[in-house]
Amino acid sequence: TRRYGSPFALLILDVEGPGARNGADAMGVISHAVRGSIRMMDEAFQTDGEGLCVLAPHQTAESAAQMANRLTEILTRLERASGLRITISAGVVGCASAPRARR
Repeated sequence: TRRYGSPFALLILDVEGPGARNGADAMGVISHAVRGSIRMMDEAFQTDGEGLCVLAPHQTAESAAQMANRLTEILTRLERASGLRITISAGVVGCASAPRARR
């Protein structure tokens, strides 16, 4: 943010439920769905345990909340289609753009 003066957002998805306990198989399916629904410039990664994070440059907290809603809907449809029986909780934090440092 200091270097480029643009905002970013961090989206945290917590995956719980019996389907999440299926380990790598369930997280692989969920990770694939998340990665397929975010922008090329966004970075998705798995946290320790049953969680995923998405680092979204040039996003505000408001636009990241919209992303969280979209991802939650996608994962809900995935749950229904696959029978994974998962619960998704999402949290969003945004870092506003900062003035560029002068050299």
